[in-house]
Amino acid sequence: MDTQELGLLMNALKNKDTGFYLVEASDNAVIDDLLLKINVAMGQVGKKTAAIDFSGKSDCWFAADLICNKVKASPDIHIFFIRNLETPAGANPANFLRQLNMSRETIYALGRNMVFIVSPAFARLFMLHAKDLFSWIPQRFTFEGGAVVTPREFAQSMRMDERVRFRGDKDRAYLKELIALYEEQLRHAPDNAQFRVENIIKPLAGLYKENDDFGKEVLLRGEIKDFYKVPDERYAAALTSLGNVYGRLPTGDRAENLQKAIDAYREALKIRTIEAFPVGYARIMNNLGVAYQGLPAGDRAENLKKAIDAYQEALKIFTIEAFPVDYAMTMNNLGNTYQDLPTGDRAENLNKAIDAYREALKIYTIEAFPRDHAMVKSNLDGLLDKA
Repeated sequence: MDTQELGLLMNALKNKDTGFYLVEASDNAVIDDLLLKINVAMGQVGKKTAAIDFSGKSDCWFAADLICNKVKASPDIHIFFIRNLETPAGANPANFLRQLNMSRETIYALGRNMVFIVSPAFARLFMLHAKDLFSWIPQRFTFEGGAVVTPREFAQSMRMDERVRFRGDKDRAYLKELIALYEEQLRHAPDNAQFRVENIIKPLAGLYKENDDFGKEVLLRGEIKDFYKVPDERYAAALTSLGNVYGRLPTGDRAENLQKAIDAYREALKIRTIEAFPVGYARIMNNLGVAYQGLPAGDRAENLKKAIDAYQEALKIFTIEAFPVDYAMTMNNLGNTYQDLPTGDRAENLNKAIDAYREALKIYTIEAFPRDHAMVKSNLDGLLDKA
């Protein structure tokens, strides 16, 4: 089985919330093994899967109705695998696929990932008789029969799919291949704003982030924000991501970039309130604190006080019991800010910084977080030497 194909499919399913996919496989053993491996990968990111199997449903011409009913009855499922469409299609697949084609917008509106798994012969009929639906599929995946995914191949696919760390030139080359793939899809995507944003632009923005191409990322994050410009959670998420990229943008005016990040976070907080979205609220507050802490324009002391206020708001949610790692990160940020604060009682500020660093070290132990431990311990020791 093609390890890269599996890696690409897992990447798409992990990073897209809505979309159509076409998988060609003639061997049921391969399909079963493939779905097992994908279930494992999706479980690592908290996405649930389910299969809609049409085997034994020879009289089910209106497949879309069954699909819609199954999806609506399973609100907690993110990804649906649709198998054995050949059975209800029977001897007249053209009419069956035309019916399916006419229901494409209804199925897409369900807002889930739909993976159509068919034989190579049926895939050709799919392209011929469900042209509009097929045009909404950005990529086909082919898995040949006769072999299952070995543990080594699966590990390789997981490594290729990983988006957190890229190690060495080989992984970086794979990342560039993914970017080229999505850029090509964007050039040829149908003129449908929702399809383009949810299936191509969002994952491409994430790939630009991993490739440190923040100039291109910020443009796409702006498009996503403009598309979701209604007061709901998707708009808040888009604003947060836009704020994050402005916060790390290495080009342009630093003060202007950080102010744009602050503005985006403030707008997102109108939706992600502490009552409605406590964890999202805390994450934005921590990021807001970082932005104020680094802001080079305006009154330095006032900016740092705003950063402190933001960190303390985040700590209302990021308690040591509920979110220990986030607690440690925020405490370290708070310590840095108190250490830099130029106004007020200097000794009191430094004592607050020492207390914050010590709190962070309760989680950042040398065994569990050696790098973070070394960084915070160095800051703490530097202050203790001054005391």
